[in-house]
Amino acid sequence: MSESSRGGAESSRFPEYWEGRKSYFKNYTGGAPPQTGASANKSKGSPSTISGGAAERARGASGKALYGSYARECYIATEVYGNVNHVSVDRLREFRDYTLLNSWLGKKIVEMYYSGAGKRAAEFIRTTADWVRHPIRLVLDALVRVIPNYRNTHESNFGHYQGELKLECKEFTKKASEFIENEAKKRSKTKLLVGLSGGVDSAVAAGLCAETRLETKLATVTDKKYSRLQDLEDSKKIAEHLGLEHEIIDATDMYGTISESDDFIRLHTMMGFRKALINSIAEKEERVIISSGNRTESCLGIFCSNNILGDIFPLANLYKTQVYQLAKYMGFPESIALKPSHDGIKGHLDDEAAIGISFKEFDVLAYLFKGKGFKPKKICRLLGYNPEVIEMIISLIKQNETSLEFPGLDV
Repeated sequence: MSESSRGGAESSRFPEYWEGRKSYFKNYTGGAPPQTGASANKSKGSPSTISGGAAERARGASGKALYGSYARECYIATEVYGNVNHVSVDRLREFRDYTLLNSWLGKKIVEMYYSGAGKRAAEFIRTTADWVRHPIRLVLDALVRVIPNYRNTHESNFGHYQGELKLECKEFTKKASEFIENEAKKRSKTKLLVGLSGGVDSAVAAGLCAETRLETKLATVTDKKYSRLQDLEDSKKIAEHLGLEHEIIDATDMYGTISESDDFIRLHTMMGFRKALINSIAEKEERVIISSGNRTESCLGIFCSNNILGDIFPLANLYKTQVYQLAKYMGFPESIALKPSHDGIKGHLDDEAAIGISFKEFDVLAYLFKGKGFKPKKICRLLGYNPEVIEMIISLIKQNETSLEFPGLDV
């Protein structure tokens, strides 16, 4: 995560936000559900990926159909094919979720089926000879051949909208460097300062400053007790790559006064100390601070307005995946350009593991809702997500959309 301060994703908002969804994400990611709070700080997690989650989305991985409270069972098809996970059963389940349940007549048929008719028919098939099972299978095979392949459609749609987030990096870099210079001029400043965490956000912010004609300094606040040591090494690599002045501030003694009993308090106290130290350098040397916060963090509520570190926000309107595109364009080594985002504290989960969804997926969902104005039902139809998940994500975006408004650079 960038030095722009976080809203305590693991300790405050997300435990409530994902309450009741652990079983969904256990299936969704193919692994353990996202952990939060104290348990999140004791173990590592792995982020979900679009390749691992798309098939589960398309068939309602939470154990529910995508619309309503129907179970995964397709009684007749399961009995005929002999396996609830048979590929043809999956296709018929998708037909139920994406076609039947999107019409009044289809909903009535599904309701009748799950009111007992489906179970009774399956029981009849089970207790009769194959002369009943065989013709039913022929009918179902014919139906499977003509119904749409929803899974491929969802993957194709996702790839299309992900492509719309592709950034013209050369053009943006030029616009951003001019934006930074103009904003600094408005403040009568000729020197820049970037709080460098060692992560991809601050690396890109520093890279944009390096393209300006203004003197730029990087400052890293670290300590020997709580901070990830790799972040300090990565900060040094970034400064060397850009050829910029780099000051390292050892805050071990200052952080030593922080209470050990409450992880939430420790996180935000460290953020406060870091903000104070960076601000003191800016004030002393008459520099303007360049923020590395981005739109994805704003939508998630982990870049909050009451603890901002920055005067100019060149990345405020970029999604996280676009920041990664810029990092690659700027030629940073892969250890920086592909580095998972996190809060910089030892033992804490990376951000994607903490929120339970990859930035690739979240950015597309946020773009469709905020950027294109799509309604939740349309997003579900296009991408095959469980509506409950879409509603929760959109609720979070709405909750945070007015908390953070900056004069950021338009993309």
